[in-house]
Amino acid sequence: GTQVTISQPFNTTWVLKNTSSNGWDQNNVDISYVGAYNNVQLHSGSDLYDLSANVNTGATYNFTVSMIAPFSGGTYGEEWQVQQGSEVICQFYVYITVP
Repeated sequence: GTQVTISQPFNTTWVLKNTSSNGWDQNNVDISYVGAYNNVQLHSGSDLYDLSANVNTGATYNFTVSMIAPFSGGTYGEEWQVQQGSEVICQFYVYITVP
């Protein structure tokens, strides 16, 4: 729900906590873009990222994506997920308001 000015670049950082009983192996687990609220993509990079390190059970992982606010006012958002192959481990999102 953070307000972002029209066309303003910004970064979104999620702190993801591995609450499962298995570690996330950087060679097998990825972070991928799922979709956009209001069909407006905010991120300006890739749709798929490899983990840069293993994430043990109970540990956190910071994931940052460069984004840019749309050219018109409204509410926008994106959903992302942690996945291993076709198995979704967790999903997370961001919503912004452009006045």
